[in-house]
Amino acid sequence: MPRQQLFLIGTMKNQVTGSKLPSKRDCLSVLFYNMRFVKLNLNESSHLVIDECMVFWRKARIPTQYSSDCATKLKKYMSIGDKVLEILDKNKSRKTDTREKGNKIFVEELDDIFDITHANALNTIKIDEDKQFLLKQRQKGRPECMLGIDMKLTGVENRKICRQEEEEKKKYTAEGNRKFHSFRRSSGF
Repeated sequence: MPRQQLFLIGTMKNQVTGSKLPSKRDCLSVLFYNMRFVKLNLNESSHLVIDECMVFWRKARIPTQYSSDCATKLKKYMSIGDKVLEILDKNKSRKTDTREKGNKIFVEELDDIFDITHANALNTIKIDEDKQFLLKQRQKGRPECMLGIDMKLTGVENRKICRQEEEEKKKYTAEGNRKFHSFRRSSGF
């Protein structure tokens, strides 16, 4: 049975969880879990991880890159991270200053956001709170988190959908009445 603990990354997880946008550590731990336990290849596993990450980005209403581009980015990061981990894992018993610095740099980078934001995201996002959230998530330690649903915005969106549905119903009934009246006139009723 494969080991559950990964050197410097921590415990492998079966899914991305939390109230922040996913970090590199979150993505790698799920990626390794899918590859070692679920027996998926790198391509399948990376697409699955990206699909899970996209849920968080959609909740935050932040535009992202295409899914395939995100998966490529994750695979590239995984191959670089895998090489670094292999080197660090071989020498993990050595307690030198250089080794400790290398470990610290790698671990600090793991806790950064796995940024799959669209290049024009800050220009595209209209709500200032969403822009601020993205900027905070890009900082070290990712200080802010998502706390449930924005009820005000959800209410506005629901009313907009209801209004659109009502307009479609009115158009449909108006067209039906017009056809009925034109039929009555042409048939002499």
